[in-house]
Amino acid sequence: MHYDWKVLESDKQMKAKYRVTVENRCQHLDAAVSLEEKWKLLQQSLVDSTEEVLPKMHRAAKQQRMKQEILDKMKERRNVKLLDMDKFQKLNKEIRKMCKQDKEEWLNTQ
Repeated sequence: MHYDWKVLESDKQMKAKYRVTVENRCQHLDAAVSLEEKWKLLQQSLVDSTEEVLPKMHRAAKQQRMKQEILDKMKERRNVKLLDMDKFQKLNKEIRKMCKQDKEEWLNTQ
């Protein structure tokens, strides 16, 4: 999962809350015996603090300009790749041509 780290730069309250959360979770690091244990505890405390405080980033969905026919051909191309190189190259050429046409159509409708 991706988190919005830029919030810490712009929001001082969020930055303070994150810092306090990390400090509270890191207090038990002194109890760890080995350096490896301390490292694992530090990693886990940072991950837990991030999950608790920072908002998750929502990625915008990409626009669907490829038709289902192209996606089906891509699936077929994956299946053929190791078996028949000539058919793979033919499908690859068709897919590129179809993608180019669909992109032009999509741009013209914009």
